Amino acid sequence: MSDSLKIDASLRRRTSSDADQDDGQPAHGGRDRGGADDSPGEAAWDVPDPAGDDEQASTGGTTDAPERRASASTSPPPALTDDGADAEPPAAPAFPPFPGFGDDSEAQSGGLDIDVMRYARGVWQRKWIVVAIATIVTLLFLLLALSLPREWKATVTLIAETHRDPFQLSEVPPFRPQEYDLQTFIDTIKLPSSLDATMERVGVSVLRMTMAGAISVSVGRDSKLFSISAVWDSPQTAVRIANTVAELFLENAAAIRRQDIEQTFDDYSSQLREARAELEEAHKAVLAYEEEHDIASLADQLTVLVGQVSALETEYRTQTAEAGAMRAALKRIRAQIAEEPEMVVAISRYYSPFKQRLSDYQWELKEARTRYTEENPKIQRIQKRIATLEQLIEESNDEVAPENEYRLNPKREELSLRAQQLEDDIQILQAQAAAVKQTLDGARSQLDALTVARTGYQELASELREAEQLVDKLASRQAEVRVALLRNDPGFTVLERAIPPVFPEPSLRKLVGAAGVILGGGLGLFVALALEFLDPLVRTARDARSITGCDLVLEFQQAPHADDAVVDHAVPTAPVSTLFRSIVNDLHTALTPKAWRSLAITSAEPASGRSVIGVNLASALALKDELTLLVDADVRADAGPRPETLLGVEALHPPAEITDVLSGDAAPEDAFEPTTNPYVRLMSAGDYADDRGLLLLGSRGFRDLARRLKREGEHVLYDLPPVNAMEAVIEAAANIGNVLLVARSGHTRRADLKAAAEALAAREIEIRAVVVTAIPGRLIAGKRTFQPPPKSKKQRGKAKQDPVLVDEDLAVG
Repeated sequence: MSDSLKIDASLRRRTSSDADQDDGQPAHGGRDRGGADDSPGEAAWDVPDPAGDDEQASTGGTTDAPERRASASTSPPPALTDDGADAEPPAAPAFPPFPGFGDDSEAQSGGLDIDVMRYARGVWQRKWIVVAIATIVTLLFLLLALSLPREWKATVTLIAETHRDPFQLSEVPPFRPQEYDLQTFIDTIKLPSSLDATMERVGVSVLRMTMAGAISVSVGRDSKLFSISAVWDSPQTAVRIANTVAELFLENAAAIRRQDIEQTFDDYSSQLREARAELEEAHKAVLAYEEEHDIASLADQLTVLVGQVSALETEYRTQTAEAGAMRAALKRIRAQIAEEPEMVVAISRYYSPFKQRLSDYQWELKEARTRYTEENPKIQRIQKRIATLEQLIEESNDEVAPENEYRLNPKREELSLRAQQLEDDIQILQAQAAAVKQTLDGARSQLDALTVARTGYQELASELREAEQLVDKLASRQAEVRVALLRNDPGFTVLERAIPPVFPEPSLRKLVGAAGVILGGGLGLFVALALEFLDPLVRTARDARSITGCDLVLEFQQAPHADDAVVDHAVPTAPVSTLFRSIVNDLHTALTPKAWRSLAITSAEPASGRSVIGVNLASALALKDELTLLVDADVRADAGPRPETLLGVEALHPPAEITDVLSGDAAPEDAFEPTTNPYVRLMSAGDYADDRGLLLLGSRGFRDLARRLKREGEHVLYDLPPVNAMEAVIEAAANIGNVLLVARSGHTRRADLKAAAEALAAREIEIRAVVVTAIPGRLIAGKRTFQPPPKSKKQRGKAKQDPVLVDEDLAVG
């Protein structure tokens, strides 16, 4: 033990001896870890070669679940710049997540995220509450079932009449009473007046609601049969009630139909009286019209006038058509006159015989075209001769002009005479058509007057016939309605009256008892689910993930004993050692080296297991031959057991403490405390009588210390007080930059954890991971780290609660 505690002194001496070497050369025994050749921390610690680390991780670092772990080495620390900031790290090796610590255990899905297993476990933990509530409710329903009286049921069967022979007196369809559906008549059974009449005839006095509940009606499907049932505590009373209700049903149905028929009869009688009065008035109007217009000679006058109008219309249209045709001919003649010249050539004298002949032929062609078409053989023959003469004249080059003699155009004079004659004829026809038109208009006026008189007479005659038909129809319909009124048919018939029942109705006791069991069980489950939904404490990793929003949430199962909860570097295969080695690998996989090289460990409230997490992470990193500095920054008076107690070095006290370093009274090296693990150093916090030392966490000294330790090239873990201890704790976390938040299952309140996460987020402090400690084995999402010991016969059947692991339980000695 004494030899191991002298490691720090030997390392310091080695640091001082290595400092005499050249600035550009690495210290003796130093290794190139991520490019940090000039790191004083690497030179001082003289760590093994990373290749050896890889071999050790791949051979000796096996876990209980090798199929879920890939052999991989630890990621080297990143290169450091001159100002101490981390350079861009190389790609981290891919470590498959340990069961229960990665994103594979619970897929993040959008929408409503309901943890079904959580509620199932919550119901199971509160099973006795469910059983108690179900038992109480079931007993109450059983008492209610036993208090139910015996009941008797009597039934009357009725049938609806679907066909009745109508009484018909005219050709129109016979009268049919108003039809109502069956449900309308059934609804009259539970009218207040019907219920009062039933109770009066039967001789019982109960509430209307009670009587209405005792009566029921059932209608057969696709059948005209229906039954009225009455349930009572006496079989004779049930029979009287059923028969009385059936009698009242028939009376009400007949009354409804009779009321409708009476109203219809009154309507028809009133309409018949009005129709007869209108018929008498129509007779008087027809007689007066016949006397006024002499209706006897009206037909002959109409016949003569129709023939006269027809002849005049024919003559007028003929004269109008002839005048139109003459005007069209006159228009064509005037067009021809305009085209004809006033003077024409009478004689053309040519000295050339060819031209003289050509002139004669052209004149002959012009005269022929006035009589014949172009297809006429004569015109075609003249055209051929003209063409031959023109060719001969062209070949002889005879260009001598002829001598012409002119005279008046005889055709123009002839056309002018014809046009004058047409104008005279048109004027005569127009005068004749005007006279015919005047005569036609007079005849039409007389015809219209006679037609109007005839139309008025026909309308009066039609009204008279309609009035007579209406009187006949109304008289027939009144007689049909009177017959239906005398019938007074309800439309239903009693098929079978009620008789006293032999056996009582089946009791509802079993149904009430079953309802009590179902309702009690459902109420118990609802209460258990409500209690689980309103549970104010964090229970599982899923709870922590939903509250903080952090993707990397790790589980630390509740250890069966305090000694099993701390990683011992002498026993690297212990379950807790395997667990935290997997946690380190998960951090390597999910985060960059810069994101957790310096890591603040804090919680929302005290006694959450921060020191245990810090010590175990440092020891797990040491198992991978990675240097780690554990800084105990919990300077509260009631901090509980400290990391030095968990590491077993509480008997050694360094020359200085962290408060001396923060206040500037000592150098950081004076507060370093060696441990039994050569890869782990500890900066002790000491013991305090009050919490005034918390103010130093927000001082410039702590900021300088954090910056300096970042340049050491090793992992630095800060064991900070809870977030709610003082604002200085958040300031210290902001100087560190990365936070690992610790929550204890069954101890940390959801509101406190949410407030801590929001406080860190408000300062833009990254929550790199969340660790939930002291999780019972039944709540572990992945594989359990600690298996429960076998129970003895006396312990079987008894629920044994797992011990709660907190910092106070880990005291040594």
